[in-house]
Amino acid sequence: MVGRRELAARIARARERSDVSQVEVAERLGLTRSAISKMENGEQRIESLILAAMARLYGASVSSLLADGDEAVRGGLPAEALLRSAGNVVPEDRGVLDEFIEMCRDYAELKRVTKERHGR
Repeated sequence: MVGRRELAARIARARERSDVSQVEVAERLGLTRSAISKMENGEQRIESLILAAMARLYGASVSSLLADGDEAVRGGLPAEALLRSAGNVVPEDRGVLDEFIEMCRDYAELKRVTKERHGR
């Protein structure tokens, strides 16, 4: 299980990848922007139901946000984590990996927009 600060950082990264503002998250979850900020900075505990709602909103799984080390990479943390775990990558492969990361971001955005349009 990850510590409070690491969980906070993961939640902040997941929100940023989802291109959702703290204000939007606060409105959707019935909280204040200040509360979201404190959660993302590790200054406020995150209740399990709030964590689950955030994960859904960001298109992530709760388990991927809570998993340790290698589990986290396999569990669906960002493609950047996979890249960091790859060690030394030759420049030719770095370009391919960067393209893959961008494709993953585009897919996540498409998935988010599609859900909004269909009210899911």
